[in-house]
Amino acid sequence: MEFMLLIKAEYKSLYELSPKEMQLCLEKNGRFIGQLVAEGKMEGGGALDRSGILVERSYNAFVESPLDDQQEELMSYLRIKAKDLTEAVEIAKSDPGFDQPGWKIEVRPVLTNS
Repeated sequence: MEFMLLIKAEYKSLYELSPKEMQLCLEKNGRFIGQLVAEGKMEGGGALDRSGILVERSYNAFVESPLDDQQEELMSYLRIKAKDLTEAVEIAKSDPGFDQPGWKIEVRPVLTNS
């Protein structure tokens, strides 16, 4: 099965890291992703820019608001393979981002036509 790991964080906590702490986070994340690739569990992923627009429909009008008004932001996503939701959750729990406060990962199965 395939799953999306939607990685969210309180952006304030991440941007308060020193350059040395940020470098350490990047190195840990690189090792985490490298392990997923080596195990054949990584399907894809990427980091997301902070800019963007949230589009909502309210009655008969669309409302647009900047994403940076949010308390937390969607930082990145990973598309992984796992045998079931339980394994996908365990993979998510091994993300080194949880060393930082405010880190959250939403684990969602990817629907297929089969």
